[in-house]
Amino acid sequence: MKKNILCLFAVFFLILHYPLFISGENNVMTPYSIIGMKQISDPQLSPDGTKVAYVLRFLDKKNKRFTTDIYIADINTRKSVQMTYDLENDSSPRWSPDGSEIAFLSDRKGKNQIWIISTTGGEAYQLTKLEDGVSGTIRWSPDGKRIAFLTLRELSEEEKKAKEEKRDEVVVDETMLLNQIAIIDVNTGEVQRLTDGKSHVSNPSWSPDGDKIAYVSSPTADIDDYFFSKIYVIESKGGSPVRLTNSKSLREMNPLWSPDGKYIAFSGHPGYDFWADPADVYIVTTAGGSPENLTARLDRYEAPVQWSKDSQNIVFSFGTEVYSLISKVNIKTKKIDILIPKEKIISGISVSPSLKTMVLIMTDPRNPPDIWISDINRKNPRRLVQSNPDIHKLRLGKTKTIQWNSFDGKTIQGILVLPVDYKKGQQVPLIVEPHGGPGGYRTVGFNPVWQMFAGAGYAVLAPNFRGSGNYGREFVRENIGDWGGGDYQDIMAGVNYLIEEGIADKNKLGVEGWSYGGFMTNWIITHTDRFKAAVSGAGLSNLESFYGTTDIQGFMEYYHKGFPWESRSIYRRSSPLTSTFKVRTPVLILHGEEDRRVPISQGEELYHYLKKIGTEVKFVRYPREPHGLREPNHQLSRYNRMLDWFNCHILQESK
Repeated sequence: MKKNILCLFAVFFLILHYPLFISGENNVMTPYSIIGMKQISDPQLSPDGTKVAYVLRFLDKKNKRFTTDIYIADINTRKSVQMTYDLENDSSPRWSPDGSEIAFLSDRKGKNQIWIISTTGGEAYQLTKLEDGVSGTIRWSPDGKRIAFLTLRELSEEEKKAKEEKRDEVVVDETMLLNQIAIIDVNTGEVQRLTDGKSHVSNPSWSPDGDKIAYVSSPTADIDDYFFSKIYVIESKGGSPVRLTNSKSLREMNPLWSPDGKYIAFSGHPGYDFWADPADVYIVTTAGGSPENLTARLDRYEAPVQWSKDSQNIVFSFGTEVYSLISKVNIKTKKIDILIPKEKIISGISVSPSLKTMVLIMTDPRNPPDIWISDINRKNPRRLVQSNPDIHKLRLGKTKTIQWNSFDGKTIQGILVLPVDYKKGQQVPLIVEPHGGPGGYRTVGFNPVWQMFAGAGYAVLAPNFRGSGNYGREFVRENIGDWGGGDYQDIMAGVNYLIEEGIADKNKLGVEGWSYGGFMTNWIITHTDRFKAAVSGAGLSNLESFYGTTDIQGFMEYYHKGFPWESRSIYRRSSPLTSTFKVRTPVLILHGEEDRRVPISQGEELYHYLKKIGTEVKFVRYPREPHGLREPNHQLSRYNRMLDWFNCHILQESK
């Protein structure tokens, strides 16, 4: 009772003195400083290699939302010019082939449309005026006269009438509007729809002569059907599409034409039966046939980025362990050269066709993502745009990579963030944060939430347990049929390691995670009482009911070796709510009400279960939110509530 009164007082104090907490007076990361951080994305190098267009997201405090604008940075002067100022979102800048204009997407009139602005400045003008807008991916033709883009299938007259009359019932697996490819003439505004809208298409890519477009086609927009994606080629003037390869099980993505028009590179994934496996870089002749794997020996997830001008090399990205790397592969010899070694995390890249210049979005433990520029071998790297120049004013916790041995001797790696001003020999409260996926992974990139905890006096352990990506096919498959088994023991071994090292206080442990991290949080609290507090975000709690409500049934069949009625023992064994353990850990549940990936019913089941058995629990529902929280106030609520929960149940309890 005394602890609850102290917790209520702490929450009241936070509300009463809210401006103090958001001001950064203690020079540490706070919930408000997290949502106030600017975010850079989508860097695009100009055709002449002298400028970079990019997107900057910032907090619109007045309207309580995030918004994005487009900027151009000059590589020589390192000065940026803001190109768009609209209150709505402008994104996806793409240079015209001659560099005189930029096409971009904007929702300033309700739905995304293509707009064009001169690179010398002036007012943008709206190019497309489609009823359902543009659903993504804009690509200039090589001659700069046309733009290919994605849009939803056009409604028939009967469908339009039914919509007006609100006869808008949805027949599952039948009422489905799918993306199709369209082309617009930049001068006349005439729109030509290339595909029939009977399959879901993406990733249009022009041939060098502009006569053809390669694209990806999936049976539907369902997640499970993405694994049946294949590449097709269609004449840009119209006609019947032609399948590019003869592969049967391969999932084909991201086609890129070689400059000489002889090959198409793409990212190939093993397909539906291998959900978690990494993808490789493939090439196939434009005449079609059997694709050739160029990067199989890396055993990581590789994605093509840019052909060299002579069509002999492909620059590609891939991750390994806690780092991102950039490499190139020769299509004849398959020789792989590492261009950027294990140093930082790269989230965006644009490369000149000459392979002389690279523009990168890079981050490390102390720096949020910024735009950097260098030559292809990363000589003379220099920061072009800094997203948050005041970051150096904050006191940050030290971040480092650690590893430990698990129950079976397997080496497990993870990220450790120490509290701000940590001194060697201190035993401190520890928050464990399992990642999502389970095929996700944690890296050495800047993580503001970890730094928020570090500023509040906590250490953070982010383990890359078995089943994590970035460690190869064998490792990522190791929790198939074993959720909550070896991965749970990997995590607990990491906690024990930090206790033995004298870093973590065994009496001050907390755990929090989102999605699969939420599942693992639920699993931990139903199998041990070592943790004093837990925050479960969009977590799975009952795998049998989850199967019937999620949009990723194939994912569950893969990981649990069949349908629930075939592998019931596996589903039940791996469901936190089937545990007979008496949960003693106080639990905060956070969940978006519009979450289709992990429906909110999973949070509801956990809440009622804990409430009935008498465990302290609080359930917070976020209206309008999908699987991840998007609205600033909801994000702010999440971070504040997490801190309150841990402070009340870990720090206050120890006093």
